[in-house]
Amino acid sequence: NQPFSTMDKSASPPERIIVVHSIAKEFKQALVSYVSKTYTQAGHAINVQSTQHGIDIVLDVEACGAKFLVGRPEVVAHSSVKPTIVTSISDKARILDEETFGPRATIHRGQ
Repeated sequence: NQPFSTMDKSASPPERIIVVHSIAKEFKQALVSYVSKTYTQAGHAINVQSTQHGIDIVLDVEACGAKFLVGRPEVVAHSSVKPTIVTSISDKARILDEETFGPRATIHRGQ
């Protein structure tokens, strides 16, 4: 299964990635490099409303001060968005409690 290959819920990549602190920097660099080179857009959502829901959540995480490593809240086709990876997520961000059903991942450092 390719990450970010579809926005269909049944094949969505993990939305939360927890990385051990000691390798977090190297992991983020490798993931950003891979995603940036491999994916310019993902598959299409099941409908425009699903796409908009995902965009709304990414706009919220941006307003809460998250750091974008890849992507932005951007639609690239009628129901397709660019993959997005964010870190430094506020506890108040909707992305922590809601599914985006899209090619979005949050990176969290563990101990």
